[in-house]
Amino acid sequence: IDRVFRRSNLYRTKWLRDDYRARTIDKAITGCVNTYTGAQTNLGGAQDLVTLTQPQTHTNGHTAPQSAAGGPVLFPVNYLLNEGIHDEGNAQCVHKRYAGSFLHSDSFGWMRFTGTHWAISEAESAVERAITETLIARMQEAIKVDPNKYSDLIRKTVPNSGKVKGGKAQLESLVSVSEDQFDIQPDFLNCSNGLVDLRTGSISPHSPAQRFMHCTAVPYNQNANQTPWVSWLNDAVGGIEAAFWLKLAVGYSLTGHTSEEILFYLYGPPRSGKGTFTETLLALLSSPLAKEINFATFTAQRTGDSQNFDLA
Repeated sequence: IDRVFRRSNLYRTKWLRDDYRARTIDKAITGCVNTYTGAQTNLGGAQDLVTLTQPQTHTNGHTAPQSAAGGPVLFPVNYLLNEGIHDEGNAQCVHKRYAGSFLHSDSFGWMRFTGTHWAISEAESAVERAITETLIARMQEAIKVDPNKYSDLIRKTVPNSGKVKGGKAQLESLVSVSEDQFDIQPDFLNCSNGLVDLRTGSISPHSPAQRFMHCTAVPYNQNANQTPWVSWLNDAVGGIEAAFWLKLAVGYSLTGHTSEEILFYLYGPPRSGKGTFTETLLALLSSPLAKEINFATFTAQRTGDSQNFDLA
């Protein structure tokens, strides 16, 4: 539902609010009276497998399970009961229950998928909450199915800091990735409503398989009316030729390409539109994709400053 709605003409920025999105999806599901059932797939000897095509939303805001490509995930119905009663078993359950939600790298540490990109902030606390919820889910499933048979599992899945720490240590190796997998597609711009191919203007839904760590502040609208912006720009720079050059400069800046090794500098008289132009770009992209810096960064004396951290 989320992926389809983000590509529809009904999409609005308030859809990015977790509370509004969850409430709307719940209402759509509750009010659904007609469903489509496709052809049955023969799973061979996998009678103990279940296909979950509708991701479950957990209390920490993550949806699972869902494959990295956005399709259904197959795993044993009673995986909560069948996995080992130890840290590795708990980690395997978390990995299934929160498929596509977490990654870990040596450079970035824990990362969480926000629905649009991979973020570091609050990621480790989200992992710990996911482990805690999974321990509770294992315990509740055991009580529901057969508390006598699974008494040992019930006793050993009561959440505590030691079990959370052990499960997190084991989960790390299950979701380990290299930092060089991130932000390596220079011809794509990750927008709040999907991934835009800058070469074609086409947009595709977000997916955990996309390794982007940043996202624009606004959605991409293929059908936006550009007339007001183009008219203002032509007036501000004095003609189509200069406006076209600015379009070329911004287009190049949106990519991740650096082969030209150039720095664009806006020059003009006061109140000629330079601030309006750059502030518009800052509002569209937001930090850290676009940042405002002090011009002294480029003019300061660099004697003895071999690091140049501000330039980096």
